[in-house]
Formats: sequence, structure tokens, C-alpha cells
Amino acid sequence: MIGETRRRRAQSKAATFDKGVQSEVDRDESDEPLPPLSPQDASSYILGMSAELRRLADESGFRFLAYLLEMVFQEAFRLSGESGTAGSGGRISKKLSSDPRSAS
Repeated sequence: MIGETRRRRAQSKAATFDKGVQSEVDRDESDEPLPPLSPQDASSYILGMSAELRRLADESGFRFLAYLLEMVFQEAFRLSGESGTAGSGGRISKKLSSDPRSAS
């Protein structure tokens, strides 16, 4: 009975949180459409943004999030390299300590 009450409270909190997050997402999506971008411009933009977000996540102690953003960065780097837009700022960043492949 106690477990049932806790589960209902957790579900209620999760539902409230999900509705709040969803309304924020809906608002952001309906503001303005994205301008048309070439694949090269899109990959370059994602490359820069993911590098900044990875650094923020890493410095904030969000190791797994930083790892995921590193994967985004590397894929954007690969795509921008294929399209010939990887500039001097587009370099593979150092492996994070949370990278499972770096554990030896």
C-alpha cells in the first residue's frame, strides 16, 4: 500500500513535469521556422554548437551528457569534412574521461 502511494505520487510529478517541458517545446517550435540552410552550413553550425554545449556540460559535471554531445560533435565534424567545410576550428576534441572506450 505504501509502495502504491509512492508510485502514484511519482507518476503525478512526472506527468506534471512532462506537460511543462512539452509546453516549452511546443512554444519554441512554433516561434519561427528555421531559415533554409545548405547541408554544409547546417553541419558547420551543429559542429560549433555541439562543441560549446559539450564544454558547458563537461564543466558542469554532466559527464554522460558531455559524452553524448561529443558524439554529436564528431558526427558533425565527419559530415562537414565530407562536404568540405571543416575549417581550422573543426577538430576532434580530446576524449572525455567518461568515454567507455578510454577505460583501460
